[in-house]
Amino acid sequence: LFFPWVWSFPMAMITAELSGLVKEEHGVGFVVWIHLAFGRFVSFQAGLWSCVCNILDKALYPVMFLDYLQGLITIPPDGGAIDDELGEGFEPWTRWFICVGLIGLVLAVNLRGIDVVGKASYVFFFLTLSPFFIFCVMALPQADPNRWWTTVSTVSKSTWAEFISLLMWNSSGWDNVGLLAAETINPQKTYPKAMAISLVLVTTTYLIPVMFATALPGIGSHWNEWRDGDFERLAAQVGGPLLQKVFVIGAAACCVGIFTALLTTSARQMYSMARVGLLPSPLGRLHPRWGTPALALVTNAVIVALLAGLPFAALLEATVIANAMVTGITFLAFLVLRSTCFVYPPEPNKGVGEVESQEGNSREDTEKTKLEDPPFRIPLSTKFMIGFILIPLGLCLFAILTAPLLSKIMGAALIVGGTLLYWLFRPAPSDPWLV
Repeated sequence: LFFPWVWSFPMAMITAELSGLVKEEHGVGFVVWIHLAFGRFVSFQAGLWSCVCNILDKALYPVMFLDYLQGLITIPPDGGAIDDELGEGFEPWTRWFICVGLIGLVLAVNLRGIDVVGKASYVFFFLTLSPFFIFCVMALPQADPNRWWTTVSTVSKSTWAEFISLLMWNSSGWDNVGLLAAETINPQKTYPKAMAISLVLVTTTYLIPVMFATALPGIGSHWNEWRDGDFERLAAQVGGPLLQKVFVIGAAACCVGIFTALLTTSARQMYSMARVGLLPSPLGRLHPRWGTPALALVTNAVIVALLAGLPFAALLEATVIANAMVTGITFLAFLVLRSTCFVYPPEPNKGVGEVESQEGNSREDTEKTKLEDPPFRIPLSTKFMIGFILIPLGLCLFAILTAPLLSKIMGAALIVGGTLLYWLFRPAPSDPWLV
C-alpha cells in the first residue's frame, strides 16, 4: 500500500512533466531526456541497458503464455496444483511456432497504431481482472480479517531483499509511458491525469486480491509459505476447478497484454534512439499510413522470435542492476533539466521571426497554438524535488547492492560493452537540435 507512492509516484509525475517537454519530431521518452541532460555517451549507455532488459523481458511472455496454455490441459479434475513443468507437453518446434504466431499477431496490432493497442488493452484488462473480481466475491464468506494479524516465522534479510526487488519490478515501467507522448493527444493535460488514475488502479488491483487471499483458511493464511501457482490453488479452494481454469486464462491474457505493451514502448525507444543518432537512422522512420515506427516494431518482433523458448531464468536476474541504473539516471536527468530551466528553443536554422511568420500563415494553426495547454509542471520547487526523489534513488542503490552476483557481473559487462561499442561506432545525432 505504501511502496507505490514512494517508488512509482515520483517516476509517474516526472514522466508526466518531461513528456510535454520535447517536441515529438525530435524523439520521445527517457532516452531523449537523458540525452538532453548528460549527452550522447550516457544516453547511449542507458538506451543499451534498457534495450537488453526489454529484449530479455519480452522474450519471456510468449513462452509464459504457452506454459499457461498447456496448464489448462494439465489442471487436475479436483483443482489441485498445476505441474511445475507446464510447457513440456509441446514439442520444441511446436512451442516455437506457437510463440511466433503470437508474436506475429501482437506485431500486427502494434503496426496499426497506439489507438488499436489501447483498444486491445481494454480487452486484456477485462480478461485479466475478471477472475480476481470473481475470486474476491466468492472468497468473501470464507474471509476472516483476523488472519491478517497472524504472526509468522521470522523473515530473513535475504528474503526482504528479494521482496523489495520484486516490489520494485512490479511497480516499475512508468518511464516507458513517456515513449508514447508523440502519439498522445494533448500529453500536457492527459499524462498527469492518466498517471494518477493508473497508479491508484495498479495499487488497488494488487492490494484487494492479496487481502482476500491472506484472509482465507488453509494456505491463504500461511502466506510466508506461498510459492508459484498458489493463487490458482486458492481459486480452486474458493470456486473449484472452473475458477482455477478462469484464473489460468486470465494469466495467459495478462502475458499477451504485457507483451503487447512492451512491444509498443520498446519500439518507440528504438525510434527515439535512432532520432538522436544512437541507432541506425532507418529505425527512426514512421510508417507513411499508420504513423508507427514500423521497422523498429518488426526488428523487435524478429529478435524476440529468435530468442523465444530459450532459458531466461538466470539471465533475467541480470536485468535487476540495469533497470535500477536506468531508473536512477532518469531521476538525475530530471533534476538537471529542472535546475537548468530547460525550455524548448526555436527550430534550428530558423530565426524567431521566421517561426512567427510560419505560425501566422494559418488562422487554424494560430488558434490551435492558443488552445494548447502549457506543459504540466510538478508543483514543487527543484529543492523540494531533490527530497521527493531521494527515496526512489535510495531504492535503486539498494537494488544494485543487494543484486545477485550474476546480476553484478552482467551489469559490469553491460557497462564495459556499452563503452566499447560507443567508442567503436561513435554515434552522432541525426537531428541538429540535439547536437
